[in-house]
Amino acid sequence: MNTPRFFAAFGKGDFIKYQGKRLGFWDVIGSGITPYGYIYSLAYQHAVFPDPTIPLFGDCGAWTYRKQDTPTLFQDIVDAQWAIRSYQKRLHPNQETYVTAPDHILFANLSRCQREARREFNWINARNFLELAKTQLPHTTPVAVAHGLSVCERIRAALDLIKLGYKLIGLGGLATIGNVSHALTIIQTVANQLHGVVHPQQILEPYECNPYKLTPFQRHAWCNKLINQLRAIAPLGAEFVILGGRQYYAGIIEPLEAAQLYTVTTPLAGLAIGRKMHWLKVNTPSFRQLSLGI
Repeated sequence: MNTPRFFAAFGKGDFIKYQGKRLGFWDVIGSGITPYGYIYSLAYQHAVFPDPTIPLFGDCGAWTYRKQDTPTLFQDIVDAQWAIRSYQKRLHPNQETYVTAPDHILFANLSRCQREARREFNWINARNFLELAKTQLPHTTPVAVAHGLSVCERIRAALDLIKLGYKLIGLGGLATIGNVSHALTIIQTVANQLHGVVHPQQILEPYECNPYKLTPFQRHAWCNKLINQLRAIAPLGAEFVILGGRQYYAGIIEPLEAAQLYTVTTPLAGLAIGRKMHWLKVNTPSFRQLSLGI
């Protein structure tokens, strides 16, 4: 899925809202409204879609059970196997279908134990759902949802899900934000993963990422990205001067110097914070404000 695709959502009454009116989803077929497909929730008891040419996107209904510590729908405990059975009842074998693994929304006002329990729920069910879908829903495309209380946590969750084997990732908890520009900022940040090389003229939004908290997989991906970016912008024989702690250059120096095409220096290596500040003050240009009295 390399181009944006719009899935129209409908709720309890199998309708969508258009120009202030409620239209049954079958009414919009051929009426000039052309969504790519339709998104539905397992929280609602919809009829089976009879037309296999319409792509469908199944959602597990996390918003409905958001206040429950143990997620349930229709008095059933929500887990990966329950979701697989529920999707099987609604889908046509040849239908283009995306199915979402069960997830649980994170809220800042939850206790620490509740948040950790929801993180564990999300990871276990994402893993189990992917394995079950391979054999029980082989014609579908599984989707996992990356949750987090910050942009950085969402990035880490998304990268872990990609490592697990997911090709499509959703961003969870956006319904609680209530600000479209905020949501788009999160999407852009996750899409870019970590920034890597940044040109002097480029302005960055705050992204709350700490290199000390990256998993080995995330760090390896970041190092490879950064090395490729440096090679793309620097001529052979260039010297890279890295002004940062070891976490910013470990795993980067060796590949750059391996072919003896570049040299890398780290003038701040081994210095205490006070000496680092002094070095930066002495060795970087400073600009003073000019004023003109009239």
